[in-house]
Amino acid sequence: MAENSGLYAVVTQNIGALEILLKAGTIPKDGSSLAAAGPETANTLLANGTAYCCEQGYNDIVAELLAAGASVRHLDTEKMDHLMRAQQNGKKSTISLLQGAQVEVSVDYQSREDQGLWGRSVLDWAVEDREDLTGYTLDHSSLKAQDDLGRSPLHLAVIFGSLRTVEQLLAAQSPTDLTGSLGQTPLHYAAEMSSLAILEAVILASAELHACDGWSRTPLHLAAEENRPVLVEALMKNGAELRCDCDKDTPLHVAIAAGYDTVARVMLETERCRTYLTQWNDNGHTALHIAAGLGRLTLLENLLDVIPNPSATIDYQDVHGRTALHIASMNGHFDVVLVLLGAEAIANRLDKASFMAAQYAAEAGHEEIVEALIDAIPNHVNYFVQKWEDALPNSPSEKDGLDEAFVTSLIKVGAFATDQSGNFARMTDKWAPNNREALIKGAMMGLKTYNSEPHSVPSTFLMRAVMGRHENMVKLILRKVPEMPLEAQSYSQLNALSLAASQGNTAIVAHLISCHADLNAITDMQETACMELRHTVMKR
Repeated sequence: MAENSGLYAVVTQNIGALEILLKAGTIPKDGSSLAAAGPETANTLLANGTAYCCEQGYNDIVAELLAAGASVRHLDTEKMDHLMRAQQNGKKSTISLLQGAQVEVSVDYQSREDQGLWGRSVLDWAVEDREDLTGYTLDHSSLKAQDDLGRSPLHLAVIFGSLRTVEQLLAAQSPTDLTGSLGQTPLHYAAEMSSLAILEAVILASAELHACDGWSRTPLHLAAEENRPVLVEALMKNGAELRCDCDKDTPLHVAIAAGYDTVARVMLETERCRTYLTQWNDNGHTALHIAAGLGRLTLLENLLDVIPNPSATIDYQDVHGRTALHIASMNGHFDVVLVLLGAEAIANRLDKASFMAAQYAAEAGHEEIVEALIDAIPNHVNYFVQKWEDALPNSPSEKDGLDEAFVTSLIKVGAFATDQSGNFARMTDKWAPNNREALIKGAMMGLKTYNSEPHSVPSTFLMRAVMGRHENMVKLILRKVPEMPLEAQSYSQLNALSLAASQGNTAIVAHLISCHADLNAITDMQETACMELRHTVMKR
């Protein structure tokens, strides 16, 4: 019971309870009994609660355990100690706390080495204390020696921020390609720190700019993660490229996702960066997708300014088939939506689930966005009809508007037919000048009422608004698209009125009735809206 109480106090950071348990002597000072948790927590604790606290950066708990006599050098089952755990998880303040408790000030460097403390040599300790290395032996063997975390004297000199020490080690031909336990070279550490002079010194020593750590991150990735625009600029001026990490994220992806606009702009100012602007990560997201999804308007505009031929790439689709416009619409970023539409993003582009951006926005209740997307449809239809007329007979391509929703709308108005091979055949009479207005009007209406066929999974804009229970959105859509088919049934075999009735949404029901929705329309479930409403009342 005491073990479980101690574990709970550590994991929940309940320092008061931990103090009581420690004073009562119910928790061993090394915290090892805290490993008696369930399988999931035990895997995390890896033999003791102190390691867990160091991983998480729970400094108050770490300090309490250290004060109670917890062993600083306590190796777990993976031969990792607390300092290694803190370093592995980037807990810098915890690292400082542990290092402050690791040795008595009076213990000299040689004694520390003799004790095997952290696997460090006399030279390592001198480097940590930022000493002048003039009197130390800087031979090949000592410069290549690595501590328990795989860090060489040069790694430590960079970490502890001594330019003089770094320069002395580099002058002695200290290797720049050694990697620590996380696969990081001295340049990786330099990219995380704040010293431009140290970074430039390591680069000048011919450090590999594109060395990858255990997550395939280059120094440029780490500089971006730490929001170091000056260091990012220096790395790129020296030839660093925007290569991908293990998640296929470039440093630009990293900077935008973290909200570091200044870092992102530094990258965008470099001509070399533009080769990577349309790079997909594992989610199929380009930099444009990320900026749009997070609502970073100014940065999105910067991207559009430098992306070569943005109209050709603005509709790139992610692994779900979603464009930047889909993602901005889903997240309610109205200003971003307007910019994307202004840059020729296609409002009627379908994702892999056959959703337009407007359907996501309608269900989420983003009224301004839905209105803007509906208003964009006429411009797109006019533009693409012209592109199709200019294309070679029977061979429109994607750049000419070969989009599923648009094609379906044209087929519905008889503008095209398809043969058994799927090739398009233009119906000449429908494209005649005297029929042009009817063709365009029909295509527009087909897009505005898209997915009105029975049992459509996305269903119409109206159905998505009802699903989201947004009364004002329902009113907006019916005002913008008065021809919206009210009896269109969704995949759940309900029409708008029966769906609203099943939700008990009387306001939407009343509005749909005022728009002449058929109260007696029988769905494929063989029920009317009145029946659905009765079921709802009975459930209550």
